[in-house]
Amino acid sequence: VLGLLVSGNDQANEDRSEHDQVLSRFAELGYVTVFKKVCSSGCGIPMTRRRAHYQLLDSKAVTNAPAQMLRLASVWDEVMKGQYKHRSLDEFLVPPTSTYFKKCQAQLKQQDPDPAVPEAARWKLMHAKIFQEHE
Repeated sequence: VLGLLVSGNDQANEDRSEHDQVLSRFAELGYVTVFKKVCSSGCGIPMTRRRAHYQLLDSKAVTNAPAQMLRLASVWDEVMKGQYKHRSLDEFLVPPTSTYFKKCQAQLKQQDPDPAVPEAARWKLMHAKIFQEHE
């Protein structure tokens, strides 16, 4: 009944027509929609990437959906007013002392470079194997 969609990059300023199309399409499908523009740095994430967050409520399934959505939007406003710890990029990275980092380093040293496999593919395979071990 309730949906949440996060657009990867907020393009609303550059391409207003795309944003309007998204809102129009949701309305056609019967959803009451509100959206917020959120910058990641305001939520404690060390980057300045703006995103558009859309909240959707199915008006066919929810009695008085517009009023319900206004209540939900006011709660969302309160959440966004919260104070978030602003961490440095180093706090988000895996420390070199972690088990994961040490395993990656050890496996990388053990593997002979294969000229037929691009470096990116080699890293993806190695991370996938280590990730499976930690599941």
